[in-house]
Amino acid sequence: MILQRAPMGRRLMFGLLTLLAAMLWQGELQAREIKLGGGQKADKPPPIHPVELPPIMVALPKGDGGWRHIEIIAYLMAKDEQTCAQLDEMRTSIQRHAVDEDIPATGFDKLKTPYGGEEAAKKAIQKSTEKSLKRPFDGQVYLRKFLAY
Repeated sequence: MILQRAPMGRRLMFGLLTLLAAMLWQGELQAREIKLGGGQKADKPPPIHPVELPPIMVALPKGDGGWRHIEIIAYLMAKDEQTCAQLDEMRTSIQRHAVDEDIPATGFDKLKTPYGGEEAAKKAIQKSTEKSLKRPFDGQVYLRKFLAY
């Protein structure tokens, strides 16, 4: 009589199933209650989302008849949900103040400086935000894109 050996994978599977059955029979594996999606905790404040301003594009005339261009994509991050909602409603007003008054008043040479240009742009956008809100803005201004050429 010739005995055939079972393939290695079949023996391994049989051993694992036997071990699992023995553990279940011993009561070592217990079912756990899984809660999916449950309620949110009340002490966690709602997340405050950043407010993206429309692109700010300004063309300033040069002395020789050419143009200097400034392109900015900025985000505003308020510290509370109420201010965030107000900023979301007046995004175009903030952009208009920046394009018409604050970015040109800052001056191209100041915006073009390697280390101070971004800070000057942030201050100009902060000033535009305060004009639109008609009160001080204590949030942050983040620049995603800043080009001065």
